[in-house]
Amino acid sequence: MKLVCALLCVCVRLAAGNWEPCLPSNSADGYRLFLKRHLSSGTPDGLEHQAWEDQLRDSTDCEMSLQSFLRPSDRKGVEDICRPEGGKQRSGNHCISKNKFTFISVHSDVGTCAVRNVTRVTMEITVACDMVDEVCRPTHLEEYPTHWVPRSGDMDCGLLMSDHSLALRATGQLCLLLSLLALALCFSMA
Repeated sequence: MKLVCALLCVCVRLAAGNWEPCLPSNSADGYRLFLKRHLSSGTPDGLEHQAWEDQLRDSTDCEMSLQSFLRPSDRKGVEDICRPEGGKQRSGNHCISKNKFTFISVHSDVGTCAVRNVTRVTMEITVACDMVDEVCRPTHLEEYPTHWVPRSGDMDCGLLMSDHSLALRATGQLCLLLSLLALALCFSMA
């Protein structure tokens, strides 16, 4: 029984995660939510706390203490991070931009949206890149240390849709199915 459970854990990891950029996403809404949260039109342009507090209350659930808002005019550049021309692979399915972006970072109290700090930041950004509607797109804006920068030796993003990764994921999904069947069989025999 312990062996079946251990195998099940390994299979879940293989089947569920995207460990390279541009693998098919498990979340169809990831890209849409990314646009809504980080590239939405109508966000304040300045650093006034009250304007950002109103924005947070109107557009989010106030459940995150740090939120970042990019300029809608940067949309193509942000999408390009998931392509060879705009990003370098960082780790897992994350890619770091080759160029710096200017965005507004808002620190607020969880649950109340009370704004504590609003700053304009210029730096490289890291996004999760997943295949959505057959296009590699950003699905999550990642917080990362300010000392991370793209390195010339890193692989360009968007080049990793390898047969090897798809085979690993398919193997993981098959493994998960077989483990669940074995687990069900164990319980039915008990």
